[in-house]
Amino acid sequence: MNSPLSNVTVLDLSMLLPGPFCSMVMADFGARVIKIERPGSGDLMRDYLPRYPLYSGNFAILNRNKESMTLNLKSDEGRSVFHKLVEKSDVLIEGFRPGVMNRLGFGFDALSAVNKRLIYCSISGFGQESPYKEIAGHDINYIGLNGILDLTGKKDQAPTLPGILIADIGGGAYPALIGILMALLARNSTGSGQWIDISMMDCSLLWLYHAAGTYFTTAKAPSRGRELTNGGSARYQIYTTKDGRYIAVGALEDHFWLNLCDLLDIDEPWIRIHDLENVDLAIERLTEKFRSKTAREWAAAFEGQDVCSNVIRDFEKSISDPHFQVSGMIQNISGPDGTPQTILGNPIKMSHSPPEIRKPAPLLGQDNEKILKDLGYSETDYRAFVDKGVV
Repeated sequence: MNSPLSNVTVLDLSMLLPGPFCSMVMADFGARVIKIERPGSGDLMRDYLPRYPLYSGNFAILNRNKESMTLNLKSDEGRSVFHKLVEKSDVLIEGFRPGVMNRLGFGFDALSAVNKRLIYCSISGFGQESPYKEIAGHDINYIGLNGILDLTGKKDQAPTLPGILIADIGGGAYPALIGILMALLARNSTGSGQWIDISMMDCSLLWLYHAAGTYFTTAKAPSRGRELTNGGSARYQIYTTKDGRYIAVGALEDHFWLNLCDLLDIDEPWIRIHDLENVDLAIERLTEKFRSKTAREWAAAFEGQDVCSNVIRDFEKSISDPHFQVSGMIQNISGPDGTPQTILGNPIKMSHSPPEIRKPAPLLGQDNEKILKDLGYSETDYRAFVDKGVV
């Protein structure tokens, strides 16, 4: 199979979500990803619940196709091994707080001296130069500070937590992946690597392009539950059915909106044409309409209609949809111990170089001996490293 990243070696020093997600995508497309973990404990995600016998279901998804090497980066021997790995690698991903890698002696300048072609990607909450760089945080903190959380929820009520980790994935993993791929392209011309500084707060701010466009042109700050796509329009709204389930309506464009009005037998011009001037009344009218039938009845009514509306499903119903079976998003594999695992596939479809799940997530340190031998160490060296706690 023609894997586009088959000649790329990645050292992934990150844990939990953003970095491992990024390197997972690269591994699916053929990159050799060596996951560097702490001896004895490893990635904290290994122990999350619920879990397969060997590690968590989350870890199984995020770390398939990778090799695991435990390495004590504070020991002299561990540092020597790490430098040898850097010499042979194309990409390094780290998710420590800014300054930690420099204190370890593994900052960008130091490792570039070892391998000038190294692409060095740092993922952090606020970036390397932020006045907040020393402050710890999680997804909720970053989207709480950059405005996303304030715009999420119903008007005149408290902000609502999204059901996904926006800053970690949309503001961390995917921007890091894009930056790495662009740096690989640039290296083809320059012959040199570079440092990629990913701030999850900055990258997820870009998701607020609509709010920014409104504010920059009108000086009017957007507000929760009052904008076009966060509850301030009858056309983009969640409605309740007769049996207490929910309908997602996304009929933003006029032709979708008019089709929906036809389906609902709404003929008043003040709703069909002037709904934006009569938002509350339009929402009230559609609320009454949708409460008149059950979710099953509405699902049948939507079939074959161009209305951008559907019944909201829970995760269990969603994951069993034939769409995901056809798209390959649900994969069944065997773990290192032969235990069946169900994991998510890769959503990036390519005609000539598709992603491939070749092996399950590794056990902690599973590949220590193999990697050390690849670097030229002997069996005796390996045993000595084990005895000293280097690996």
